[in-house]
Amino acid sequence: MSVLNCISHNHYIVPKKKLIESDIAMTNNLKGLTFLAGMCMCTASAQTYDLVVYGSSPAAISAAIQAKRMGKSTVIVSPEMRIGGLSTGGLGQTDIGNKSAFGGIALEFYKAIASYYADRSHWTRQTPESYFPDGQCTGTRNKDTMWTFEPSAALAVLEGWERQYVLDIRRGERLDRKSGVEKKSGRIASIKTLSGKVYLDRVFVDATYEGDLMAAAGVSYMVGRESNSVYGETISGNQPNARGSEHHNFHEGVSPYGAILPKRSECLNLFVPVCLSA
Repeated sequence: MSVLNCISHNHYIVPKKKLIESDIAMTNNLKGLTFLAGMCMCTASAQTYDLVVYGSSPAAISAAIQAKRMGKSTVIVSPEMRIGGLSTGGLGQTDIGNKSAFGGIALEFYKAIASYYADRSHWTRQTPESYFPDGQCTGTRNKDTMWTFEPSAALAVLEGWERQYVLDIRRGERLDRKSGVEKKSGRIASIKTLSGKVYLDRVFVDATYEGDLMAAAGVSYMVGRESNSVYGETISGNQPNARGSEHHNFHEGVSPYGAILPKRSECLNLFVPVCLSA
């Protein structure tokens, strides 16, 4: 039974006597029925998906697109009305660094930006010929990718993907951070928004910038920068003259399985394997 239709007086005007009779009949019909393994947060709006993405950042859109490509049901629960986060909010020239390191959906985005500006009608403030990318974007003119863009261009690309992949985006749905996360055996089982909507799922993704879902789920976090001694770091922070920290890079030979971090077997055991393709 789908819990999408558990209740339904929201959009109809029903005489009071009929409403009471209907509620009594519904109550009798629902006695003894267990909703999805007895999850106590089931409401009229509870819905089940393979993947629930909380947030509206480009990472949120990317996660949903990949799930759709894998044939999985997914929904984006967006606390904002405008999707795209910083990319559609004005940060149109980011710290790019080594462009050859980009791949996947991120690279698809920058190629889509180039395709967007290939249409001369989108050049409303200058001509393509007068545009010369500078800074970290120097030398990227007339390439199949474009790394500087207006917020409207980023929004056009992401909303185009929304239509192309038929993404289910629930805009303006903010997580109930006080009591909106239901956990079973240490895992998130469902989340509830302030509007009362409940989303049940196998896998949840927190794609917010702030990590609201993780915090509400009880994941430990720290505000600000921890001391170097917490994790035995030696080149954290701004140390431009320290060997290995130039351009934010580690020098060759740094191992994630050294004396400071756990051994390989211990490190892998920290993660719970999830297979969306199963």
